[in-house]
Amino acid sequence: MKDIEGNQKRPGRSAYDVLAVLPYYWPETTGHCQSLNSLLPFMARRGLRVAVLTSNRLYSGSGTLSLFERHEGVDVWRVFVPDVPRGGRVGPWVHAAWLTVGALRILRRLKLRSLFCITSPPFLFAFLAATKRRRTVIGLWAMDIYPDVLAECGIIRRGGLLEGCLRQFASRGYAV
Repeated sequence: MKDIEGNQKRPGRSAYDVLAVLPYYWPETTGHCQSLNSLLPFMARRGLRVAVLTSNRLYSGSGTLSLFERHEGVDVWRVFVPDVPRGGRVGPWVHAAWLTVGALRILRRLKLRSLFCITSPPFLFAFLAATKRRRTVIGLWAMDIYPDVLAECGIIRRGGLLEGCLRQFASRGYAV
């Protein structure tokens, strides 16, 4: 099987020096994508095996992307995420949940030396605990601190049961 650039798709368990888990990646150019669209190919040009686990959706919501492709030396593994509106209270959580579950499925098939993740969408970084037993080097780019952001924006009640549960969940992710 070949990717869209005609490169042979890697079957089975692939080994990577760096695996990044991000909600969006190339061809997106928003937010964190601007930095990582340059950094990850740079690492690949320096001889590292680099991959990204990301959503098959565009940030704009207009369309889907191939589930696997290679771009500038980076293997891009995309997780199927249903078409949900980004606005409102439900859409971002649905996207984050599907992305997390799909990333965990793909992650089981990959061997990796280091893992890089960001804290947006909320709690995606908490899945890092799944790699702890692998003795993987883990990097976390803390863009937002959850659940503090949610409470400050009035999305959840500060000091409430939900904030307490989310705080425990987040602390496990940060403890990795």
